[in-house]
Amino acid sequence: STDESIQTALQAGVNVIKTKETDVRGRGPVLKRGADRVGPGFDTLLFLHVDCIVQTDFFIQLDRFWRCHDSEIGFCKLRFTSNSPACRLFEYLASFESVFTTFGDQGIVISRRLYESLGGFPNQVLLEDVELLRRARAKHKIHALPMTLEVDARKFDERGPLLYMFQCCVILLLYVCFNTSPKRLSKLYTNPYFLRPNLGVLAATVFLWFLVAPMRVFWTMCKTAWQLISGQKGG
Repeated sequence: STDESIQTALQAGVNVIKTKETDVRGRGPVLKRGADRVGPGFDTLLFLHVDCIVQTDFFIQLDRFWRCHDSEIGFCKLRFTSNSPACRLFEYLASFESVFTTFGDQGIVISRRLYESLGGFPNQVLLEDVELLRRARAKHKIHALPMTLEVDARKFDERGPLLYMFQCCVILLLYVCFNTSPKRLSKLYTNPYFLRPNLGVLAATVFLWFLVAPMRVFWTMCKTAWQLISGQKGG
């Protein structure tokens, strides 16, 4: 990290776990190392992205919900820092629980018992949250928690909200439906030009459309005229 987040965390008294050169890299391994360092006596684990802000009464709401619903795993509501319509749409979709709408961006609250029974986070460089939630979904109901996380919308702003949503949807489909390896998908995810419209391709497509469309209309007119002529001859 180059944004002084480590220094800020240390000043706040947070236990910072540094990745060694010999450690396995990737999101999954990093999260797993962090969970493994949690000492005994802590029955609930909370996984958050560094670019989110929690409410002041976050843990009060969590404790109340956890006790009332006897929950084992849940996710939070989202509120992006951007007010774009695409972000509002993503927030709405993220309020529903499914493999296509629930991710680590929403925070993952999970009991230690369930986390350990699932084997922890998989050693994946990407989509480790999707895989953990998919395993958990087969064993337990995933609850929508009442808390809201304020999340940085920088990737929506950098890549464009519609393009970024489209990129995420394609990557998720490739993983869930076609079992594409996370390592290959990580190369697509980190490429900001992935699926970005190319002006040359777009111009060629428009040109072909204007070329083919009149030809199809002309062919349809000729076919209709021939059918009329044939019908008159037959009569």
